[in-house]
Amino acid sequence: MIRQIRGNFARAGAVGWLLVIGWCTRRSAPDQAADIARLPWYCVVCGDSGIADVVLNILLFLPLGVMLRALGWSLKRTFAVALAISIGIEVFQGMLLVGRDACVGDVLSNTLGGTLGWFGFAGLTRLARPTSVFARFGSIATVAVMASLWIATGAGLQPSLTDDAPWIGQPMHAGRGKQPFPGTLHQATIDGINVPNEEMAQRAPWRDSIAIELNATRNSAELFTRGIVLLRIVDTAHTVEVAVDQRGDDAWLRLRLRAADWKLHYPRWLVGHAMRMTPGVPWRFRWTWLPDRFTIVNEPIAGPPNPIISVPLSIGLGWTFIHPFVNQVSGSRLLWTALWLGFWFGLLGWLAGWLGPQNGVLIGLAAIGTYVGVSLSWGMQVQLSEVVVAVGVYGIAMIVALMRRDLSP
Repeated sequence: MIRQIRGNFARAGAVGWLLVIGWCTRRSAPDQAADIARLPWYCVVCGDSGIADVVLNILLFLPLGVMLRALGWSLKRTFAVALAISIGIEVFQGMLLVGRDACVGDVLSNTLGGTLGWFGFAGLTRLARPTSVFARFGSIATVAVMASLWIATGAGLQPSLTDDAPWIGQPMHAGRGKQPFPGTLHQATIDGINVPNEEMAQRAPWRDSIAIELNATRNSAELFTRGIVLLRIVDTAHTVEVAVDQRGDDAWLRLRLRAADWKLHYPRWLVGHAMRMTPGVPWRFRWTWLPDRFTIVNEPIAGPPNPIISVPLSIGLGWTFIHPFVNQVSGSRLLWTALWLGFWFGLLGWLAGWLGPQNGVLIGLAAIGTYVGVSLSWGMQVQLSEVVVAVGVYGIAMIVALMRRDLSP
């Protein structure tokens, strides 16, 4: 009876996850059509965010492999089904969807994900009630993975502007689907160097801080729902190094980060109400990127200074590099950061709880200490809200594991 119930759950889970796969792979992306057209079908790591796409494709098929193993399917059968589904998806995308690439890399990574899920089923069943040996090695492995992710996040959030010359300035660039700025841009600078609407005479001597300043006068009080390009700086391959856009009175900011060198996603930053200005009054917008945060000053040039907007940078933002649906960091960053940290600290707390209360507390202190240490090593301020989430989720997971441990025969 219990085996039948488990089989029904696994069968429902497999069908449900097939629907999730279909939902994730059926959407067009017209804005990517030009970039996709340049990619060959035989590429394995494709496009500017190819590594992120490989990771996401593997993760997408992992649960399917787990469900098929739970149904008693063999490795060969699971491999064949994952391969067939992946080929079907790529043919569908290549023939019917605009802006979606059909390539060998997606087939390989999807099939690999399904296969890894099949192998991972045994570990997941042991995770439900781990032995002390499994919990000990699992805790060590989880802390190591978490520390690696935090170190990589700190590195990925560092600026990585190209050294290739020349840089090309594009103030008020008339991009597709963009509104014209209703006024005049008087000057744009990066680290004090003027940005003309042509090749720049010199590159900014940036290190770990970058300052972009715009001086402009707005003639109209109308706020456009479509974006307004205020500044672009691109390299000779037209890769965007710096971008400042306006939508309504919000600022959309983008700076090329080291994550781009690793072919991961790197986000745009949406800062609400950062572009408020009085029509007819010359104003100054200054965006300064620092090791632990970036700041925005938006003020009339001749008037009193306005309060500075400060946005912290955190190693808890690791989700931004692979998130498939969110390509900007905005007010929702706290939610996604909490979910990201909650997953890792919840997993660690569950494993540590099976080792007893004393070991659980020691492992938790080690994990928090590592988080704080990595933050400080990158010069980033430790965010209290993130520590509270991490400690809270870890504590709850550990207590639940302790209760299960005490009830175990």
